[in-house]
Amino acid sequence: MKKKSFFNGYNAKLALAVVALTGSLLTGCYKDEGLDIIDPDQSVTLPAAQYTITGTIYSAEGTILTAATVESDKGTVTQSSGSFTISGLSAGAVKVTAKCTGFEKQETTVNIAELKPGQAAVYPVNFVLGKTATTKEVELRYNLKVTVLDEDMNEINDADVTVYGKGTEEVDYETTPLTAGAYKIKASKDGFVSTIQYISLPNAKKEVAIDFADAFATEDYTTEIVLVKTATGTVVLAGDLKFGNRWMLAKVVRLYNDKGTQFYGEGNSNTYAYKFNVPETEFVEETTTKAISSKFFSATFKIVDENGIEMTLVQKIAKPTASTEPGGEEPNVEVKIDFSFNVEVTRTNAAPTLLPTVDTFDPMIVNGTDRVKQYTYDIPVLVGMKTIDIQGGNLGSETALGVAVAQAMKAATDTIVADGYKNALIEKGYKFELAPYTAVKSITSKQEFVDFTIGVTKVTSTTIITSGDEEPVETTTDVNMDLSGVYAKYQAAGTATVNYDDMEIIKVSHDHGHDHGHGTGNAGGGIIEAE
Repeated sequence: MKKKSFFNGYNAKLALAVVALTGSLLTGCYKDEGLDIIDPDQSVTLPAAQYTITGTIYSAEGTILTAATVESDKGTVTQSSGSFTISGLSAGAVKVTAKCTGFEKQETTVNIAELKPGQAAVYPVNFVLGKTATTKEVELRYNLKVTVLDEDMNEINDADVTVYGKGTEEVDYETTPLTAGAYKIKASKDGFVSTIQYISLPNAKKEVAIDFADAFATEDYTTEIVLVKTATGTVVLAGDLKFGNRWMLAKVVRLYNDKGTQFYGEGNSNTYAYKFNVPETEFVEETTTKAISSKFFSATFKIVDENGIEMTLVQKIAKPTASTEPGGEEPNVEVKIDFSFNVEVTRTNAAPTLLPTVDTFDPMIVNGTDRVKQYTYDIPVLVGMKTIDIQGGNLGSETALGVAVAQAMKAATDTIVADGYKNALIEKGYKFELAPYTAVKSITSKQEFVDFTIGVTKVTSTTIITSGDEEPVETTTDVNMDLSGVYAKYQAAGTATVNYDDMEIIKVSHDHGHDHGHGTGNAGGGIIEAE
């Protein structure tokens, strides 16, 4: 009988496709009955490999975005209720993009690996779309608006205003918004004293619409500078800086009035002395007595010492009689103000802490009689003192401030012997009564221990003011500075006490028959029966 091939026609192609997907090849498979036989030199054509991308579009909250659309640079896209299928693809890279109104679009590239004919592959690709942002944050810059006023608060429209950034770099503040940072503003005009003001623009962000095109947003920053008219007379304030008798090297000395206006002079950096020029108009009239009024300048000195610590003091300075009003023949006069700083050290005590000491008696102290008896207890105590902590505040040992602090601390602590505690003293004479047929098992004494700190609590200046040919005037000026990092902490033993409630007393039987004196196992105290 003539043999026929089992793989003829459409059925043969389908069967071979299945075989290809399973990775197996069927060769030489024939039926003996009713099928044609393919000669060995004949071939079978398999269908082309099939590639499919399928997936679903979700929101960040996990819901399916049924209104979403999908685009592909290859193949045919079929969509339904948020799901999609891309068919008709070939091997290679396929770019797929998912979109939905109100959400950020998202795209991905699917790299399709080549398959053999008759094989098929499905690539699952899901998208999660985040909502489109409506706002964003951008850098905030400032449109600086400077208003220059005279002493009567009238605007000076033609004043010269210069703004400096770092160092002596001038800034075009009128046309360019300023970035965050520190700036110096100098205002000047003929007939007025030039004035400098410092400002600090904060580093900030501003929320803007998402379609805002610029890299930064702006807002106005306004400031006012008051210029005082130039005075013919100028008072020169100058003086020396010391800690006690030791010269003090200041990194910088600055002078301000009570409105924060800074004044300038000569050689006020890395100096043992200072010198400032102050317009006579800064001296304001005050009534000192019912009949007499004088003019004074409230000067705020800010001095940074070698250790980088800022000292601030306010000194009221009387206008010297040798100076004249504007237009006088002797407009300039010097007032010498010498500062000699002093460090004051004091002791502050914390609340006492009571620590117990238990004195146990073995054998017990027994009143085996039928009458009340009186006893005297000698209380064991500790004496002495111990060191808790000592800090020098990182002050340079050779700086004027460092030497002054060290000397003041030494004077305050020289008499302190903090070598620990000793059982060196018994406080005698605590009297108590024992009822008949009772015994004392133990006595608890309570001793005070006091923590105390010796530290710099005040800095003052012995200020000597010499004006012209007048007699020098000596005043004491408080100095504001932070020396909290300089201290010595100790703990000292204090008073010990006993109360009747601190005794462990028990009943004994009537047949005990005798008394016991003080025990042999006590911690240093003792009980003596009264005569």
